[in-house]
Amino acid sequence: MQQTTLLTYKVKAEHIAEVKQAIVDFISAIEQFEDTIVSYESYQDVYNDASFIHFMVFPDEKGDEEHRNAPHTKKFITFVTARCIEAPVFTKLILVRSKSDY
Repeated sequence: MQQTTLLTYKVKAEHIAEVKQAIVDFISAIEQFEDTIVSYESYQDVYNDASFIHFMVFPDEKGDEEHRNAPHTKKFITFVTARCIEAPVFTKLILVRSKSDY
């Protein structure tokens, strides 16, 4: 069963640019090293540019666990957490319904 996780966090204003670059680098590492991930998307809040949201979908719990334990994930979380106003929040989601035209 697919596993979907939402990650939200708000960084200190002086760290926005470096966090955005870290996100780009992190997703590049995901593309390079995680061939089973279904989807990974990162968004910046239009009205609060210090707030970020990541949606990640894994094929199953094993894929989620492999992602959490990957060296690039641990490096990214450590980097971002040090620049946050509060600790990042991870939320597990259950899909109710979807419609997508990607």
